[in-house]
Amino acid sequence: QYRFMTLPVVLTGIVFYSFIFFLLMIWGKRKAINFSAFLIVFAIVIAVVVDNKYHDVKTIDRLTKNPLPSLSDYIHHWILTRKDEILKRRDSYPVFIVNSYGGGIRAAAWTTFSVAFLDSITSGKFQDHVLAYSGASGGTIGSSILCAVKRNNMMDSFRTRDALNFYQNDFLTPVLIGLFGRDVWFSTLGISWFDDRARLQDKIWERHIRSYANDYYESEFSSLWYPNGKADYKIPLLFSNTYHVEKGLKAVLAPVSLDTAEFESAVIVNNILKEKSIQFSTGSFLSARFPYISPAAKLDNGHHFLDGGLKENSSAETAEEIFLLYQHLADTVVGKDSLRVEAGRVPTDTVAYLYSKIRIYFVSLNNSVEVTDDPGPTRNLVELAAPFEALYNNWVGNTAKADSILRLRHHDQYFELRPTATCVDGFRPVLPLGWQISNRALTGMIQSLKTPCSNNLKN
Repeated sequence: QYRFMTLPVVLTGIVFYSFIFFLLMIWGKRKAINFSAFLIVFAIVIAVVVDNKYHDVKTIDRLTKNPLPSLSDYIHHWILTRKDEILKRRDSYPVFIVNSYGGGIRAAAWTTFSVAFLDSITSGKFQDHVLAYSGASGGTIGSSILCAVKRNNMMDSFRTRDALNFYQNDFLTPVLIGLFGRDVWFSTLGISWFDDRARLQDKIWERHIRSYANDYYESEFSSLWYPNGKADYKIPLLFSNTYHVEKGLKAVLAPVSLDTAEFESAVIVNNILKEKSIQFSTGSFLSARFPYISPAAKLDNGHHFLDGGLKENSSAETAEEIFLLYQHLADTVVGKDSLRVEAGRVPTDTVAYLYSKIRIYFVSLNNSVEVTDDPGPTRNLVELAAPFEALYNNWVGNTAKADSILRLRHHDQYFELRPTATCVDGFRPVLPLGWQISNRALTGMIQSLKTPCSNNLKN
């Protein structure tokens, strides 16, 4: 929790490398050789020529030897395990797909606090009705924390206060130590004797969440959903959305088998891993590889992954794809049922009746304060800045488009939960998009979920 160490670490790194280059310049002047330029060129050549495995993602054996079920099969059995609950309800049975925006630790905390709030107003039942979390960047991390804590049956104790204490930890300084220290040298030379800063980041989160999630956050990715090799359908699926560098496409990692026909133009990470897997923490942070803070994740020479928010920061596109697959499944099940009565009602002793009782809802967790002021037109774009602004606004536009499609297509089934400026005065984290956040920002998020601000859950 000693977040005041970040600035001294950064300053120390700057001073150290300034001193190194100062000595090289002095030495170069005496020898009439530009050692600084030589070192920079040497580092670039080595980085380009050498097959650098320093940032390779560590793969492990999948605990279950059985092939992962398809998403359709998983959803079908997820519904069957809730048969008694569905039949008891006179009205429709609500099922939620949650898409969580990126935004570093701010997004992770907002996701955790929001779901804890929804759990609190539903007597702890909300997550039991969540079919899947679709996350980008920090939103994936918040969702992964919820999955690990729920798997350990600690959600009742991991409420606002415990979650607040958890996010007060310093998740940034150790990563910066790795960035300014070993990674500068080992990533350049291709030496893989030690963990890189991405793996250091995994371990930091594993250590801090261990008291609430046991060792689930550091276990094999799919093991949370298949304890003892069999699915138990108790925790929501996690869709970790990342960005494939080589193709510029969205990539998805999930604990089920995905079909590229259902997730169009998406790289399916499990297809690359084949029979192997990765740790749950690593799979979660595959979505949260913020440029420079974390290196690109390398599965092999043709597959490098960066932050999912660089492609589409709302993860709403994946949420819509999950829904479309469910809808196709429901239409198929109902269509095959030959026992439907003429009035169109399906007999209660059929599987088709279960599907007819289900109603899908979307919950969009946007961690940014809603801005109501129109910035107005831009009089003139600076030529040097225009391309960078266009590139930046590209992913902003992709994000707005994906979430807007979700809202417009399902306007009566879509809900958004986000902090509002009227409820939170000066709501800003210490380092936006970073892995460190102030107490004021954390308490501000919690306050924005309380009455009278809880009306920010809207459709």
